Amino acid sequence: MEQASGKLEESKKKHHNKIQNLFKDDAAAWDAFKSGNESAFICIGNSTGGTISYFASAVEERIKLAVVSCSFSTYESSWLKYPHCSCGYLPGVLEVGDMPDFAQLIAPRDLIIVAGVNGHLADIEGVRRGYEIAKEAYAEGDNLANLKLIEGDGGHQFYPDLAWPEINKRKE
Repeated sequence: MEQASGKLEESKKKHHNKIQNLFKDDAAAWDAFKSGNESAFICIGNSTGGTISYFASAVEERIKLAVVSCSFSTYESSWLKYPHCSCGYLPGVLEVGDMPDFAQLIAPRDLIIVAGVNGHLADIEGVRRGYEIAKEAYAEGDNLANLKLIEGDGGHQFYPDLAWPEINKRKE
């Protein structure tokens, strides 16, 4: 168990350094908008915005809640399978890890994943498989309650009636 924990820490550092360089501008933006209440930092986005929210949250610890809508999946069942915008094509990312692997950089902070079961850019099975991988990172410190997968009945869209009650619970 101790060896596994050491590997996780090593992996976290490797992931963090690679992604941190990609999102320096996001960190500068957070500095510019910094208020007296850092506990209120929430990053939420759908599609490209969800991808940016996810990776920004991986490197910016001031983000206490990440809401990632219609952008979380394994690369195999999303970016490598369907034509996409460039937001998920990070040079060399698969040499470091698959998208769900980066959840270890967000844990133990809150992460809400929103997906449509009929999304045309990510197979729901890939989203679910990715969620199971993310659960491993959250289980490490007994933080499973900080991770949530919300599935909507439709396609590639935000599901406010499902997501906002969960977001509001976590904002407090």
